Amino acid sequence: MNLMRGKSTIFNLILLLLVAYGGFALVKHLGAGFEARSIAAAVKDRISLERGQDFTPAKGEELIRQILERRGVIVDDNDDGDVEMTIDSKRQVIEYYFRYGMDVDFLFFTQRRIFEVEDEIPSYS
Repeated sequence: MNLMRGKSTIFNLILLLLVAYGGFALVKHLGAGFEARSIAAAVKDRISLERGQDFTPAKGEELIRQILERRGVIVDDNDDGDVEMTIDSKRQVIEYYFRYGMDVDFLFFTQRRIFEVEDEIPSYS
């Protein structure tokens, strides 16, 4: 019986470490999702503040790039970015699309998650 006590303790320690690492990975994974929603909300807020008569698609794309750069995400491997914006004056909406990647560090490996955001807001111009 004495031989089983030590083996059971080592097995329980390994199991505890696996459960703790699984919890850590879950928190990191969910945190990346929350960060993605935060970036999308920041872009929408910034565009809604800047829109107006002198707002152009080039200015909007630059705003999106500034927010992505400030958040430290990877726009793409070539750093030219996948950011598009159009202003539809007939429907009076600003449509924008951007795609970026985020590296999530799971201690033993790093995973790159790709996020795409496509949305529109009223133009008022």
